[in-house]
Amino acid sequence: MLNSITSDMKGRTDLSNFRSIGSVMANVIVTSLAPLILFDQMDNPVANRFVLLGIILSVFTAVCLLLTHVLVSERVIIPDKTDEQKSINYFKVMKTFVKNRPMVAVISAYIITKFFIQTTGIMNQYVFMSHYRATEQLAALGLATLIPTLVAMIFVKPMINRFGKKNLVTWPALLAAASFSVNALFPVSSTQYIFFQLLGQFFVGFFSLLIWSLIADAVDYQAYLTKERNDGTIYATITFLVFLVSSFSTSMIALLLDAVGYDVALGAAQTTGVATAIKFMGGILPVIGAVLIFFCFHFIYNMTDVEMQKISKEVNSL
Repeated sequence: MLNSITSDMKGRTDLSNFRSIGSVMANVIVTSLAPLILFDQMDNPVANRFVLLGIILSVFTAVCLLLTHVLVSERVIIPDKTDEQKSINYFKVMKTFVKNRPMVAVISAYIITKFFIQTTGIMNQYVFMSHYRATEQLAALGLATLIPTLVAMIFVKPMINRFGKKNLVTWPALLAAASFSVNALFPVSSTQYIFFQLLGQFFVGFFSLLIWSLIADAVDYQAYLTKERNDGTIYATITFLVFLVSSFSTSMIALLLDAVGYDVALGAAQTTGVATAIKFMGGILPVIGAVLIFFCFHFIYNMTDVEMQKISKEVNSL
């Protein structure tokens, strides 16, 4: 929706920041309350409570979508075309989509985030249940995840002015990988595990804050390549690709847990070897994700902020 709300790149950055804050706040609510609801006093999950939580969150989601539809105003209006011009050659759009390197980089990084970074919330449930036997700390961890995003939001604007968006999402990803790797490779305490995870989330948080601003820029670049404004089609394609692929992330976690020998029947009482393997997996997945995000923006994304600003001005005249 950013392309419909504003064509100003700084305005898009602000919207992307606040969107990310809203996403993190929602995640904080879930990750803080869920452990208190889903686990019994023995740190074992209670199956029927998952259904109740799912129903509550579904209703909350529907209300948020309705409010978004009612409260948001479109300010960038694309004039209607003639009937002959309204038909869209979707094959042509997709062919150009693949050639759009900023788009490929951003969407690939977004999918990677869904698979390897955002699944830390799921993995934390198992790490703190089986390895640390301290599910009561999950509520505190859920609340603490808001801190890295808020801190990153404070620094994001001056750092964009200093380094540019591409650099700001590229090089901090390596620092994030280094932070996450401590949890995977060293015998840290639960408090240390939380600290290094939050530190890694701070560095990768710049990408989370800027992702929709980057997508809006890539949509403009798509219009620059095709000389046509098909923003709705592009956003629909992005949404379909991201959520189709990311829908397999939960299944991936289940398969990995099965691979390391996790026994559902044992609950929190996993063997020492399995518990250690789960803790390693909880640390190494975001390491892989952060490294892949760096690869996407260092080797695939090929536009500077200055070049993208010129392109955005040109496509706004289409």
